[in-house]
Amino acid sequence: MTTRRDFVQEILADPTNDLLRLVFADFLEENGDQDRAEFIRLQIELSHWHYRFDMEWKEHSERNDLIDRVSELFEANHTQWIYRVPSSCKANDHLTYWERGCLKRIATSGEFYLEDINKVLDREPADCIRLFLHSRQRNEPAAPAWAVVLATSPLLRWVTRIDIEESGLPLALFYTVIASPHLTGLRDIWCQAAVGPAGVAALGLNSSLVSLQAVSLVNLLTDPPEAAELPELVEAFRTLAAAPHLGGLRYLDLRHCGVREGSLVALAGSAHLPREMKLSLEQNWQPSAELAALLAGRFVFYQS
Repeated sequence: MTTRRDFVQEILADPTNDLLRLVFADFLEENGDQDRAEFIRLQIELSHWHYRFDMEWKEHSERNDLIDRVSELFEANHTQWIYRVPSSCKANDHLTYWERGCLKRIATSGEFYLEDINKVLDREPADCIRLFLHSRQRNEPAAPAWAVVLATSPLLRWVTRIDIEESGLPLALFYTVIASPHLTGLRDIWCQAAVGPAGVAALGLNSSLVSLQAVSLVNLLTDPPEAAELPELVEAFRTLAAAPHLGGLRYLDLRHCGVREGSLVALAGSAHLPREMKLSLEQNWQPSAELAALLAGRFVFYQS
């Protein structure tokens, strides 16, 4: 028999599939949750309405009726719906954070992820599971025990985004988690910590990162050298550029990272990075006109 947990997992694994959500709505209705079932169906219907200035009055009226009914259902039930999300998670209960009947995202910290994700899988689907990596002690030489356990857990497959906002994050923590073979669903990495060349190389070495679409490595180096590029950084970008599993990467943010000609030539020469990938290079060394032309021709978007 299909359970609520089964539906939550299916929606997390395929968040753009409206049919799954509609079947979930049928399941909810059969199990006595008519309001949530109607909410899912109406939000999906609204998602297919594209506002136009030349809409007929009848179209405007029908769309406004849908919006009013969605708001009515949400106001009557959102406290109960958000209560299903573990209190240690971050989930916004404003209607704008719900899309096609489900939360757009649920966020939790790395230290409590394994406890939280089991509760989430039993209760509430979402488009995105965000994992925040942080540590109670800054600049630790070794990864904390919870990070080692986390990296070995198959439950990491549900993480779709990793956020790292601490400049003093222990590098061993980042390397341990990002090397996990279970991050098969990870789509986005947003990192503001100075994870260095080893952090770049880790992305190229972990062949499980097959779903990765966007990577931001702002402030990659603590003190980017002004006169020359670090040889180990060039080698790290060669490793990244040679990774077949990064063929789906659509955005690479390298602002203020200390990249120079060697790293950029490696990226431009990649046989795997897609031509539609956007590359952001603000606050870096100014490339020569020849290299700038090479990058502009290799990638769709380029910023100096």
